[in-house]
Amino acid sequence: MYVCNSLISHAGMCVCVCVCVCVCVCVCVCVCVCVCVCLLIYLFVCSYSF
Repeated sequence: MYVCNSLISHAGMCVCVCVCVCVCVCVCVCVCVCVCVCLLIYLFVCSYSF
């Protein structure tokens, strides 16, 4: 069976994916709106034992 030990809690590891939409007037005036989705990452170390 596998024995797993958690190394890093979900509070410390986070991966975010952002999508931004920008609206520009002329060339120099832009307004951007970003929406981000963050996922919690769980890291485990597993060892196989008989």
